[in-house]
Amino acid sequence: MTLSDIEDNVCMDLTKNYLKDIGKAVRAVLSSSCLEHRLTCGAVECARQLETEPDDVMMCILPEVYSQNVPSGIQHTLMEAYCRECDIPVLKVESVSSFVEMFQVYEAKYFSSKSNVTDNVRSAHAPLERKQSNTRDYSCFLIRNPDVMSSEERMLKMFCVQASNRKEVIIEIPS
Repeated sequence: MTLSDIEDNVCMDLTKNYLKDIGKAVRAVLSSSCLEHRLTCGAVECARQLETEPDDVMMCILPEVYSQNVPSGIQHTLMEAYCRECDIPVLKVESVSSFVEMFQVYEAKYFSSKSNVTDNVRSAHAPLERKQSNTRDYSCFLIRNPDVMSSEERMLKMFCVQASNRKEVIIEIPS
């Protein structure tokens, strides 16, 4: 075992201790960015955002893709590669189901019956015009830079820097 192996093990142990806090921070940052109109959601909208304003993106959050879903896996690989090329931190999270539940609660609690949470989610070019169906694309999230960064946002950016040199770390999001 070399010194760098020891350092990696120590850092990874610290990361494991913080994973629960990181998951809570991801949830809090997604919530606040949605309410502040700083969230872009869905592969197509995120690609547009990256094409037009990559410098305005603070972070990319990618839910885990199952191996059976080849098109989504390809989208994620391309999105991750483009974000890393533009020096945008990428966080991978365990599941999209907790986000779906969170956004459904926001629709019921914070938004009128005329609007929905995707109206609060920023599109790269115009307000999102969704079909009337309940199927929304939660395959990718981009969070734009805030005016003032919260402690959770600072924590996530620091975690991304620490985790960037290690094997892929997938964050579990609490319900």
